[in-house]
Amino acid sequence: MRKHILLVMVLVLVLTIVSCNKQDKEPSATQTPQLTQEPTAVPTEGPTAEPKATLKPITNKGYPQEEAEVLIFEDFDDGEIDENEFVVVLGENADIIDGEMHITREWTALSPEYDYAIGTLHHQYEFSMEYYSTFGRLSAPHVAYWVGARVPPERYAAYPGGFWVAFTHTNIAFVYPGGDNFEGKEHWAEKCFQINVPEEFTTKHKITVVDTGDEIYYYMNTTDEEYYLILKAVLDGADLLLYDKDDNMFWAGENALNDEIGFSIFSHRQASHTDNVTLKGH
Repeated sequence: MRKHILLVMVLVLVLTIVSCNKQDKEPSATQTPQLTQEPTAVPTEGPTAEPKATLKPITNKGYPQEEAEVLIFEDFDDGEIDENEFVVVLGENADIIDGEMHITREWTALSPEYDYAIGTLHHQYEFSMEYYSTFGRLSAPHVAYWVGARVPPERYAAYPGGFWVAFTHTNIAFVYPGGDNFEGKEHWAEKCFQINVPEEFTTKHKITVVDTGDEIYYYMNTTDEEYYLILKAVLDGADLLLYDKDDNMFWAGENALNDEIGFSIFSHRQASHTDNVTLKGH
């Protein structure tokens, strides 16, 4: 009898141990599984926007500014023309002697090479040079020292989209307003009219052209004034209007000028002498 009781007790104990082990291995129905933490994404930097140029206010627009930035300068002191900054046509006709560019044969054209940006980088551009002449021929207006605005590189006075003032050794100059503004005149050299300037160019004078995008100004220095206004050209839509220093309109015609900024020197069959060619932006 005792044996039977002992066997029953041992059997109950074994079943109890087995049941406990099984419960330990099975997960609880109420146990919440832990979430695996996702790695934190590191933000990547995109391209940084370049700051836009902010133009400072300008007073007396159209007048040469003392604080204007020098963009290109050529003083010919090294005996040559820097063709990295200028486009030169027929440069073999130009002699660089004693820090000046002398053109006494046929013709040569010289244009600064620059990416102009009116309204974003600059309010206006100023192109200047010092010039004098030892020979000219007034009976042929195209025998002159032409200073042009709205002229693309590698173009000269025959280009119809440019505005030119052709200076002589005297106080007489000729205005070539571009386009087809002269009925009956077919050749480019005839499409002009005469004006007077205050002093002769047998001695060195500085000529300055200012382009503001909608107006073009021509200045020269005199014994009395640093910047004497020769003329102002107003681009008024389809019309081109010219004014003198007293703001009197003296000529009106078709506006056929190129929209893009550009400057040029075109010395044509005249004995011209040039120094300190400068391009500025403000």
